[in-house]
Amino acid sequence: MGKRLTGRWSLQGVILYNQHNTWRRYAWLVPATVVLSIGAYVLAAPLDQVWGRTLFSWLPPWYTYSDISNYTRFSRPVLLIMFSFRLLLDGFIAPVTEELYFRGYLLPRISRFRWGAPLLNCFLFAIYHFWQPYNIPSIFFLCLPMVIAVWKTRDVRISVFVHMALNLIGAIAAMIAIFRVAR
Repeated sequence: MGKRLTGRWSLQGVILYNQHNTWRRYAWLVPATVVLSIGAYVLAAPLDQVWGRTLFSWLPPWYTYSDISNYTRFSRPVLLIMFSFRLLLDGFIAPVTEELYFRGYLLPRISRFRWGAPLLNCFLFAIYHFWQPYNIPSIFFLCLPMVIAVWKTRDVRISVFVHMALNLIGAIAAMIAIFRVAR
C-alpha cells in the first residue's frame, strides 16, 4: 500500500499515527503505561481463570504452557537457545509488527467510533492471539492503556516501546522461573 501511495517502498501514508513526541514525554509515558498495563493484566488474571475453565476446559493442560515443570525435560543449552529466539522474536520483531498494524494502521482507521475505537482495537488484538484463547481477557485489558496512549498522542512509537517492554519482562520472568526448575 505504501508503494501504491508514494511510488516507493514506504510506510508513509500507511502508518497514520506517527506524531513525534519529545524524549522527555517518552521517558515518563512509556514506563507509566507499562505499569498501568501490568496492573490491568494482574486485575484481569482471575477472568482468564474463569474464561479458561469454562470455555477452554477441553484444552490439554500442556497447551497453556503455564506448568513450568513441562520444561524440566529439556537441557539448559536447549532452553537457552529457545529463550534467545523468544527474546528476539517476542521481544522485538513481533511487537514492532503487531503495533505497526494494530495501532499505526488499524486504530486511526476505526477512530470514527470515538471511545469505542480503543475498545474495538483491544478486542481485535486479543482475539488475534488465537493461539492463547484462555488469555483473551487479560490481553484485552493489558493492551488498553497503551492503545489509549497511542489514541490520545497519535504516536505509535509509544505502544511499540511499551509492547517490547511488556514482552521482554514476560519472557525474562518466564526464563528465570523455568531455569529455577530445569536441570
